[in-house]
Amino acid sequence: MGVLQYYFSMKVLMWVLVVFVQIREHNGCLEEERIGLLQLKSFLMSNPYTSSEHLLPSWVEDDSKSECCGWERVTCNSTTRHVIELSLDNLKSSLGNPYYYTPETVAEVWSLNVSLLEPFKELRSLDLSLNAINGWIVDEGLENFSSLRNLESLNLGYNFFNNHSILQSLGAITSLKTLNLTWNGLVGYFPAQALVGLRNLNTLDISNNCFNGTLPNQGFERLAVLKNLQTLILDENCFENCFDDSILPSLSRLTSLTTLSLAKNVDLGLRGNGEGGWESLSRLENLEILDLVSVTSTRAVFYSHLLQSNP
Repeated sequence: MGVLQYYFSMKVLMWVLVVFVQIREHNGCLEEERIGLLQLKSFLMSNPYTSSEHLLPSWVEDDSKSECCGWERVTCNSTTRHVIELSLDNLKSSLGNPYYYTPETVAEVWSLNVSLLEPFKELRSLDLSLNAINGWIVDEGLENFSSLRNLESLNLGYNFFNNHSILQSLGAITSLKTLNLTWNGLVGYFPAQALVGLRNLNTLDISNNCFNGTLPNQGFERLAVLKNLQTLILDENCFENCFDDSILPSLSRLTSLTTLSLAKNVDLGLRGNGEGGWESLSRLENLEILDLVSVTSTRAVFYSHLLQSNP
């Protein structure tokens, strides 16, 4: 029995040592993730939009002991040393006023190789905003996000994902709590059904796109299954039309909302009031913030209905 206990103890000790060495390799930076970061930089350097001698200067390959957890735009877990946050926004660092940030004013739009993110399986937050990304490389696209099972925050704002099919792909990232798609030129009807799998979603920002409504029985009421959804930002969605009063009854089904922003949707309020209009939002008993900047004067009528229903 003593021999067996000794053998078992030595086996456990060896396992602990292997894990310790792996975690502390390269001064705490996991080798697979360090290589992954360098491959990601290599891809970005090959891209005309992001290529620059000043791109991510701390991400160096020469020093084998370089601590990737100390590299710029990288955050690691202090215990496991896994990369948990990548802040890769505005890599060109030359963006002026976002209002003038359009495919016409940006010379080199580009596609991302999502498979390069696969090594970062503990990633919690990914910011790719302000980068002129217009899609994904064929066969290296959003399906590879499925490996990021711990991703909670994804910011794709200020890019050029003008095809709303992106929402169908993002709907598979069930761990997401925050999704930002502002200023992407997304067009057509808002495909709410594509997001019903995001049961952990807390914040959704689809402002400043070109959505012009929802399809019958496929509107925002579909998001009622998202019991954690507290913040919904729909500002300034105008193309041929803006979001109008037809979306109000479906929004009233999102009873978990505490913040709802409908600013600058100038068609709101043009159909009058009643149970199918502003009054329906009085059902949002948890609502604390309602932004109606640049919406018509019917907001005053709505406030009166809201106060009467929620004394």
